[in-house]
Amino acid sequence: HVLVEEDFPASEGGRPVPLKTRTIVTDTHRFTRDSEGFEMLYDLESDPDEMTNLAAAGADPVLRSELLTVLSDAMLHADDITRTEPVTP
Repeated sequence: HVLVEEDFPASEGGRPVPLKTRTIVTDTHRFTRDSEGFEMLYDLESDPDEMTNLAAAGADPVLRSELLTVLSDAMLHADDITRTEPVTP
């Protein structure tokens, strides 16, 4: 899988946008969650053009939960490997 982390300034082009967006792409799905809690889930096999947001439709909550776990684990791993020294409180 691939983790995509995007951070944006407080506003872009004069309009507010989410400050952070995190995406996990697997062989079969793309799952995105932004800092405002909006989610997108696409089945890349049956919907390669990403036209139907399965998260918005409430479809397959088990798959959503599984991908959220994969996303969370990938974010933790990415943070761990980029840390060069212990964090001091």
